[in-house]
Amino acid sequence: MELCSVKSSTSDRISYISWFFYHFCLMVILIEPCHRTHQQKEDIQELIDRVKYVWSECDSILYELDNFKRTIELNEVTFSPLNLFALNRSLAVKVVGCALTYLIVMSQFKLMFYI
Repeated sequence: MELCSVKSSTSDRISYISWFFYHFCLMVILIEPCHRTHQQKEDIQELIDRVKYVWSECDSILYELDNFKRTIELNEVTFSPLNLFALNRSLAVKVVGCALTYLIVMSQFKLMFYI
């Protein structure tokens, strides 16, 4: 009878771990494009600086490039659903930390009841 309970708890653990990895992968798939958008913003700022160096003689182009760069700098690119949290890589780290803390605490409770 004890062997059956051990098998069911092992299958439960496997299902919990697979559930966690499935949802973690979904979260990464959602967060990664948001992070790439932020990286592209930084790349555009760098490209603007390079173009400004090449077109240093033309004042009208320099003025437009400065305005465009200022607009990009002042408008921060963030994806935040209902302004509750920002979708970025630090969110993934926080979620994993919370899940691991929860799992550790729950495993300690189970060990405490077995003693």
